[in-house]
Amino acid sequence: MREFAWALVVLLLALAACAAAWPERRAKPLMRWRLIVVPLLIGAATLVVLYLPPFMDLAELAVWTLVLISVLGGAARGAWIKLKVDHRRRLLVLQRAREGFWLAVLVVVLVLVSIAVRPFGRLDSPFIQALEVVLGVVWGFLVGRNGALLVRSRDAPQHDL
Repeated sequence: MREFAWALVVLLLALAACAAAWPERRAKPLMRWRLIVVPLLIGAATLVVLYLPPFMDLAELAVWTLVLISVLGGAARGAWIKLKVDHRRRLLVLQRAREGFWLAVLVVVLVLVSIAVRPFGRLDSPFIQALEVVLGVVWGFLVGRNGALLVRSRDAPQHDL
């Protein structure tokens, strides 16, 4: 029963990340603080999965190395996204940056597959190591991308949105 509760927590965090990334699908104005929410939720889900049995190891060097590399890739992607910023209302518009939403959907699908592979509600399936790596890479990519967007948004020219 305890495994099912943790699986449900991870699934709810992934669904919340998907809902938070929903406005990124289209080029609509969004508040700057919303760029922090999706990586925070996926990061919490990743840390829960890393700490779950059978491995219970937050110090997996291979996963953290891939996370670091994906942060750099995400920062590069964040540097190329076209962005309009309204500094007065603290709004920004990301143009052609749908990957945040689709990566959150990918996380939901992977968590559901991980739950379904072994007896329902268990996250200690053979698929769990792959899930740890993919969640870490997605988390790192979103941290790098949204961090670069936040830094760039401070110096972007003013647009009335």
